[in-house]
Order: sequence, then structure tokens, then C-alpha cells
Amino acid sequence: MYRRPVFYKYMKQEYVDAFLQEGLLRIGTLYEYRDIEKHGQHIGDDQEGLKFIEHDYGKVDWRGPHDVPEELKDTLTMEPGGQIDIRFVSRNTVGSPDYYLFCVAWEFSATVMREFGYDSCVRIDNPACFLHEINGVMWDQHAAKALFWRWCEYTLRKESHDNQTDIPPAIVKSPQFAHQKEVRAIWEPSEKEIRPLLVTCMPARQYCSRMQLH
Repeated sequence: MYRRPVFYKYMKQEYVDAFLQEGLLRIGTLYEYRDIEKHGQHIGDDQEGLKFIEHDYGKVDWRGPHDVPEELKDTLTMEPGGQIDIRFVSRNTVGSPDYYLFCVAWEFSATVMREFGYDSCVRIDNPACFLHEINGVMWDQHAAKALFWRWCEYTLRKESHDNQTDIPPAIVKSPQFAHQKEVRAIWEPSEKEIRPLLVTCMPARQYCSRMQLH
């Protein structure tokens, strides 16, 4: 039998009150979480939105410009008669644009909640309807387009050139964070430079309830 997923949003008690009474929610941005000094080591990650693609050429013996692979000719110049005899590995960074972000957990954990510095939690009993309401506010008030609602992939950010995945960098997290069991709602902004938002969405409240913590 299919069971609809339930998500959990960790917050401080006063922000849970503000949401359940006034419909007030904070929508963050992907890049803001790169600030570890501000967000701490449990929430902050200086490599948010990044993947690294490595191409291991092995031991190379290039004897002139004609030996240099096409993908390297813009960054590596060899003069006629030049010679390279080394083990060569290239590394390219694949970066995500800055997106609006709303993060929740697909399983409640009091330990993670405390790691984040929070003391309260909202249970999202109907994530699809909840997100539908937030999507409307994000579009109507900020022209931000809903992209996806996805589970984070806890994997190494480094990928092989010959075995690249199609996982968006915006949902890649280091395995050290796997216990957080994060799900992300992501919106594409209409402007290039964005900041966290406070949005009011009264209808979203009907799909949520306060977690009773013991």
C-alpha cells in the first residue's frame, strides 16, 4: 500500500509559531550555505553546488601540439618541438547557479535537529500540496520558477570524466552529511543576484502540524 511521504522542517520555536500563526517562512539560497562561519559545520558547506570532473590521462608522452587533446588546447600550450612526459590529470569544476532553496528532512531526528541548533519542528503532512502553495507565492511575488523537489544525493563530489552522472550539483552533498536525510525544494530566480526571502503563505499551514517533542 502506498504511503504518502511526510517531511520535517527543523526550526527555532519562535519561527514555528510564526509559520503556524502567520504563514511566515524563510526561503534560503544555495550559495549562502557556503558560509561555514555563519551557518556552522553542520549546516554550512563551502562546496555547495559544486561537482568536480577529473580526467586521468595516465602517463602521457606528448611530443608536440598535435598530441594535446582537443579539450585541453585552450588551457595548455605546447610549442613545436616541445615535450611533456608526466602523469597528467585534469580537473574541471561544474557549478550550479544560485537557486532559492527550502530544505527539509525525510525522516525526523532529534539529534540532527539539535546539531542544527534548533529546538522545534514542523511536520509537513502533505508535501505535494504544501509545495504547490509555496510555488504559487514564489512565482507570483518573486517570478521564481519551481524546478524540482529532490532527495539529496550523498556522494563524492569528484566524478570520473568517463563516468559522469546527471546528478544536479545543487543536490550533491558529501557522505558525511548523509544522516541529515535532506530533501530540497529548488526554484530558479529571475534575477542573477539573490538573497534569502521571507515569504507569507497562509494556505500552506493546513498541510502542516507541530511536532510534539518529548
